[in-house]
Amino acid sequence: MSYLGNSPELNTFAVGVEKFSGSGACTVFTLTRDIDDPNYLEVAVSGVLQTPRDAYTVTDGILNFTTPPGLGTNNIVVIYRTGTTIAYNQISPSQLLANSVTATALAPNAVVNSKIAANAITGDKLANHGIISGNNIGVTSISANQITIGAITGNLISANAISGNNLTLNSIGANNIVVGSLSGNLFQTQSVTGNTLGLNSVSANNLSMEARNFDDMFLLGGM
Repeated sequence: MSYLGNSPELNTFAVGVEKFSGSGACTVFTLTRDIDDPNYLEVAVSGVLQTPRDAYTVTDGILNFTTPPGLGTNNIVVIYRTGTTIAYNQISPSQLLANSVTATALAPNAVVNSKIAANAITGDKLANHGIISGNNIGVTSISANQITIGAITGNLISANAISGNNLTLNSIGANNIVVGSLSGNLFQTQSVTGNTLGLNSVSANNLSMEARNFDDMFLLGGM
């Protein structure tokens, strides 16, 4: 049986039997399992079944008799009726099944920047609309992607930030695009609209007919 979490603090077990020897005076016996309810045990002394709570109690695995069992070798028989309680204090990767952690299990903002490895987010992980917005996009941060409608908006795009991409309709809009930030891309119809384009910001690209929209503001030398 697999568990969600690390190795159990207490192992599960089948119904078991444990024996003690009475001295005629001792009333306390230490069990090998952490039991807190006398109803989880069957206790017999010299073949006579004892009544839970009346004849004995158990707390934290300590069996306490009301009356000392008589002298005898292995004359106290304890039968465990139930398994132990399993406690977990952490979850290790080996105990998680594939696809067991879904989006509904993650709290808002649970995945922070420090937990995302370099190059962990690729083109196929980006949604179709508005997924990249309001960011400061650095050198070579977006490359070799299929960028769809409304994917990149409201950003400050620095040098060499977007290269080697296939840019579709309205995929880059309302950005501040600086020197050399768009290079080596395939631009489709109206893929770059409503941007402020700095000096040499769009260069060495393959622009399809009407890829550039005149809503863009070109600074001197921008195209």
